[in-house]
Amino acid sequence: MGGMRHEPGLMAKGALLGEVSVKKEDLELEGNSINGREKGRVMGDYKSAFPDPLIIRAGEKLRIGGKKSSWPGWIWCTNGKKHSGWVPERYVERQGETGLALYDYNATELSVSAGEELVLRKEESGWIWCTNQRGESGWVPAEHVEKLKEVEHLREYREPGCVFCNMLGERMVLENNLAYAIRDMYPVTALHTLIIPRGHVPNYFDLSIQQIEACHRLLVAAQAEIVAQDKDVRGFNIGINQGSAAGQTILHCHIHIIPRRIGDVDDPRGGIRHLMPGKGPYEMDVE
Repeated sequence: MGGMRHEPGLMAKGALLGEVSVKKEDLELEGNSINGREKGRVMGDYKSAFPDPLIIRAGEKLRIGGKKSSWPGWIWCTNGKKHSGWVPERYVERQGETGLALYDYNATELSVSAGEELVLRKEESGWIWCTNQRGESGWVPAEHVEKLKEVEHLREYREPGCVFCNMLGERMVLENNLAYAIRDMYPVTALHTLIIPRGHVPNYFDLSIQQIEACHRLLVAAQAEIVAQDKDVRGFNIGINQGSAAGQTILHCHIHIIPRRIGDVDDPRGGIRHLMPGKGPYEMDVE
């Protein structure tokens, strides 16, 4: 097996591997390490669930099990002091219900708030080891963090002549890093709104996870903003025209959020089924 190893961003210091001295700067390039210079922005609040985190040393014996993880690649471990916590599975050499720690490891989670900027150190099975502007470090779920390099890449690509790639700021009623919202110029109902990803992507199914999450956040915000403006709104139709066969005319993905009010049509049953003439009304067989 060789000497035990020490990972960066965990115990974050030089270590001795058998006869070999290893520097922190070298370690930051190992494994799944991010280069330690990349920055991220918190997309949603996260509060640490473990105020007394597990800390283990390479070579330490562990007991494995007790909880099942909803996160692939993580196992529940308990050390000799009966401290427990989640550990990346690849950090442990398993021996049945026990194991040997291959690396120094710190299970500290970092509580973060939306909009906060972080330095990203290391990514591991859906979590990122981050440092905040106060110098505090810990694990944050990757789904709560958008990588600013990825954000800039997704924002930058624009198609010449595309109206949604070159939208005027004064038309935007809501926005975030990767999406914005405008009122439809030909509204189906009052306050009909479009949610549009930044960066030219014609097909919804080609959007990145970050773009989809950004659009979803604006959908939620737009719903609240519309209801605040018009107390008569009682429902919404939300939809995407994907491809010319489905009626898409601007080949830049956009999501319609259409407010609905009591009595705006004679019979609203069927909703979007009315896209096809005669297919809206239907009777359910109830036995």
